[in-house]
Amino acid sequence: MSYNDKKSTPADIAATLVILVLAAAIVVLLCIYILKLGGAFEAKPEPVQTTHIISEAAVTETTTETEIIITTTSAVTEESIPAVTVPLGEYDEAFFERTFIVGDSLSTGFVNYEFLPADKVFAQAGLTPSSIMFTEVGGSLVYDKVTENNPEYICIMLGTNGIAYLEADFMSEKMSLFIDELRMNCPDSEIVLVSIPPVTAEHEIDVPETNIDRIKLYNSCIEKLAEEKDVIWVETYSILCDNTGYLADEYAETDGLHLKIHAYPIILSRIQEAIMNYELIQELEAENTSETDAVTESETMESTEEAVVTTLPEETEASEIPVNS
Repeated sequence: MSYNDKKSTPADIAATLVILVLAAAIVVLLCIYILKLGGAFEAKPEPVQTTHIISEAAVTETTTETEIIITTTSAVTEESIPAVTVPLGEYDEAFFERTFIVGDSLSTGFVNYEFLPADKVFAQAGLTPSSIMFTEVGGSLVYDKVTENNPEYICIMLGTNGIAYLEADFMSEKMSLFIDELRMNCPDSEIVLVSIPPVTAEHEIDVPETNIDRIKLYNSCIEKLAEEKDVIWVETYSILCDNTGYLADEYAETDGLHLKIHAYPIILSRIQEAIMNYELIQELEAENTSETDAVTESETMESTEEAVVTTLPEETEASEIPVNS
């Protein structure tokens, strides 16, 4: 029997498989060795970016600036601002050289009792928040008189004449338009809204339409308007009424509607107090803004200088500066 006719035994087959596996392993090892020599498995270093340090400095700068602003603002917000208090009935005549009064017959008392000069008051009996915008007094419209005076503060005390026949919402809407017109004509003037005073119980009986409830409702409407329009609000109702909520006898004329001479210093002192407190808040806010800007600018400059020095030190050679990849 020849060699070719000889049948393969299991031992022969196993030996052949072993030889094949060894041969394959040798081939793989050779491939790995060749590839390693070529650098295919060599770990590549992470690219160094010059912007890394700069970005870090920029973040530090922004964070520092933000923290300063928040801290400073919080300090002013939480700070207890001592309110200015003006004793009732005491006011400074020189202070009101900066003001202009707009009103109805109640406001004519400022001139009639010689508390204010006539050129500082635009008032006439019967005026309301709607009629004030087109009614002439002494041949002039209110806008002409206000523009001529160019006051720092325009004080409005209007509404008593309309309580009996005009709705509070309607008068508030007209007051809103009036404020807009005044701001258009006198953009540098601040607006002051003054509540209207109560009436006596006797007057309410004689003229039921002019009652305390309607007056309170109207005052509530214009107080909200003052907040919406960002104008100064002066509440005088509570200081002119007695313990029953009606106009106190010492301030009431015989008709129970108009005011005696004693009421006007009370109103003026309240107006002065409100304006002085407004000016105090404005001054504190201005100081806070100035300090915040100064500190922020200083910190920003320091952070910027630090970022430049850290990123591009003088001793670094151009060849040593990594290039972005």
